[in-house]
Amino acid sequence: MLCQQWGKESPLPLKQWHRRPRVFAEVAREKGWPTNLKASLIGSCTNSSYEDMTRSASIARQALAAGIKAKVPFTISPGSEQVRATIERDGLLEVFDKVGGTVLSNRRVPGPCG
Repeated sequence: MLCQQWGKESPLPLKQWHRRPRVFAEVAREKGWPTNLKASLIGSCTNSSYEDMTRSASIARQALAAGIKAKVPFTISPGSEQVRATIERDGLLEVFDKVGGTVLSNRRVPGPCG
């Protein structure tokens, strides 16, 4: 996972990488880190908040408006069934689906870390 691979040596907090993609790429090249993105995950091991999901959906909507869809598989892991049900209620599941994501259910099994 990127967070595990990049977290300790990162010159910027992980949440800021999306604002500085050129710096991210430069640091990766300088340190010899992998630069091919093969899969991605939106969520966390302990709990992904509704706010995190709405921000991710906003980026997904912007991508769709620009005609962009995911080129690599990505999953969305709501941190709880309550968050999953809320993003379903508010139409965010449909947004993630349209951009090419797969939302994992947390009803009976834990997310990718459990």
